[in-house]
Amino acid sequence: MSSVDAQVQADSSNGVEGVGRVRDVHIRNYKSIGQATVAMGGLTILVGANGAGKSNFLDALAFVSDSLTDSVELAFKGRGGSRLRAAPFWRPSNAHRNPSCR
Repeated sequence: MSSVDAQVQADSSNGVEGVGRVRDVHIRNYKSIGQATVAMGGLTILVGANGAGKSNFLDALAFVSDSLTDSVELAFKGRGGSRLRAAPFWRPSNAHRNPSCR
């Protein structure tokens, strides 16, 4: 099962109350990424060889964003649909749930 978790911390340093930032991103079994944990700072730069998974890391973040703003179904369709298999918690009986996002 694929999963993308993000820990969000409230950050009022930018003068906007209630706005948070992602502190840590945990990815498991997403495309070419078996497992990755990335601590996010004010500026995080991804560096690596071709095929290392930089674009897949960014796509995992976009997938979570798309799932939360639209729906998991549209997020799948936007990425080719059948190439990705829905995890068990995306079955219709649990359709009210979104990917794990902390």
